[in-house]
Amino acid sequence: MSLLPDDVKMRLEAVRTCTDNEILRQAALNLPSEKVPSAYIDTLSTAERVFCLRASLICWEATNHQQVPREMQLHTVLAEHHHHKDVLVVAGTGSGKTLPMALSVLLQDPNKRKLAITFSPLKRLQSTQAKEFRKRYGIRAVVINETTPRTDHWWQTNIFGPAGAQLLIVTVEQAFKTPEGHFSKLGDALRTNQQFRRRITTINVDEVHFIGTVGCSLYGLPAFRPAWGLLDNLKALLPANIRWVGFSATVPKHIRQIVESKILSKDHVTVTMSSNRRNTVYATHEIQGSINDLENYRCFLALPTNSDDAPFVESQKRVLIFVDDKDLAQRISVYLNACLPVDLQKKGIVRHYHSTMSEKYLQQVHEAFTAPGGACRVLVATAGQSVGVDFPDVAIVGCIGVPSTIMDILQRAGRALRTSDDEALFVLFYESWVKDISECDFSTGNLDDPDRPRAPLRKQSKVQERIPLSGVQLVQLETCLRAYFSKYLGDNASNALDFITTCCDRCAGDSFQLQSYLPGQLLSSLSTSGSTGFVNQTSSNFEAETADSSGSKAKRPRYRTLVERSALELELIDLVCQEIRDDPYSFTLEPHHILSDSNREALVKPIAGSITTIDDITRQLGEDEAWASQWAEKLLKIIVHFDERFPSKKPKKK
Repeated sequence: MSLLPDDVKMRLEAVRTCTDNEILRQAALNLPSEKVPSAYIDTLSTAERVFCLRASLICWEATNHQQVPREMQLHTVLAEHHHHKDVLVVAGTGSGKTLPMALSVLLQDPNKRKLAITFSPLKRLQSTQAKEFRKRYGIRAVVINETTPRTDHWWQTNIFGPAGAQLLIVTVEQAFKTPEGHFSKLGDALRTNQQFRRRITTINVDEVHFIGTVGCSLYGLPAFRPAWGLLDNLKALLPANIRWVGFSATVPKHIRQIVESKILSKDHVTVTMSSNRRNTVYATHEIQGSINDLENYRCFLALPTNSDDAPFVESQKRVLIFVDDKDLAQRISVYLNACLPVDLQKKGIVRHYHSTMSEKYLQQVHEAFTAPGGACRVLVATAGQSVGVDFPDVAIVGCIGVPSTIMDILQRAGRALRTSDDEALFVLFYESWVKDISECDFSTGNLDDPDRPRAPLRKQSKVQERIPLSGVQLVQLETCLRAYFSKYLGDNASNALDFITTCCDRCAGDSFQLQSYLPGQLLSSLSTSGSTGFVNQTSSNFEAETADSSGSKAKRPRYRTLVERSALELELIDLVCQEIRDDPYSFTLEPHHILSDSNREALVKPIAGSITTIDDITRQLGEDEAWASQWAEKLLKIIVHFDERFPSKKPKKK
């Protein structure tokens, strides 16, 4: 059942049923000519032209006279709905791949209760898509995943009954057996409920490249999500008249072959649109030390001089940082938050996000980062945020470490400023060892796969063993990064190399200054003395560590050396990260609940041996018994163990 107002439903019904001549007349009267892709429509046959104008009028009415389909969108729905063909749509992030799915539903006679299914890879993406289908197009879209109720009443009301869904947004695993060996409610209906099967007109596979990247065994490793690789089995089970449509921004040749063999008929139609993001500046950057040296990431923050700098939150660019390791993502988030003045550390300016967190926390963080006035300005995320989810105003995307495919890089880069032509930055941070790997080492495996590693992988393989040929080439490349991406994707569109800002750091040559694109200071070298940068620099006026150099007798120091403080501080941070990670209610636990920036500084400054009991910690920090009972003993163990390994030395007598 449609969610649209009754008057809109009536207008849509009139468009669906009126004559071809009336469609031509209504299109000329009502559609804004500047929005209609006339150059494309004029190349079509009369029947095709009428269909496209009918679809355009449907869209125009459903969106309250806001939206008219573009060429790619019309081409897709023409092939799928009018010509009844399978379709592969390869179009860049933010190009509008949702609309063809919506049009396929809106063109159907609602009285016939037809149904479309969209397979979507991630729950967060499901939620975003369902909201858009309902709000923008008035389509009754229902999300199905492992949290969906299994009661007969829920399924009869929302799926099977007369007021049920027009569109199901489904995780692929729901179409197959559970780990316990049972079919889900949907999986059972797809196989045994003939009435339900007859309702299905179209199956959309969003982010269809997942079939090749996570659905198949690769490089000696088993499939990460094997259900994606079983979609060909599902296609064979379902009625042959169901159209399959795959959507993705990244389908290089070696992945396309897998996708075509799994879900697309031999006579399928391919619709392509360049994936080039012409407003994005591409760059790579060699980090100082290792990927675990957190100082490298301070460049993503525009630090205020004090907490009274009200404009800071508004002026801090939205930054999305991708990290493949959940632990490192959390450590970076904690570190960046600790760099802020104390009064700003509780504002949620820096947050982290990964798929194992509670749904409540994920929803809260996503809204805080995407809302126009949202408090979150820097989000440290794992791969789940790199696919499909819309971020309207991310100015900088940072990728920490070289991912396993260029597809991953391009999906992440595609999160930058999707809704405007303002300048955006994508920067890949890599470790120095990447420059030392030779392309000659990648002479085994499928030589047509640019993402192959040097040798078969094991579950325990190190990051140096997992790095793909394409990642090494990208880092070592001396020529245009945009051209490399175009070649990788087989993107031969006339605008594949267009740009409206600086193209990339390679093309700009010596004139390119990455620093000018970043809100904070790039790290030029790791600290060997002084603070690591983890302590808030705006309030770190440390006392002298020893007596002055006037020749007077040396006094026993009261404070650790700065190097010792830095080392102990990182161990305390690791403890905080571990506690948050292990807490089952981590969506309510923030780093400052355990150890604030100022309290951490108070613990690392006193000389070794000064803090030996729980009471010492409680007095030093001025905390209450409730806090002490939960955290003091754990902190004390870290400090005592550190003091055993690094006892402070007494000054030499002169």
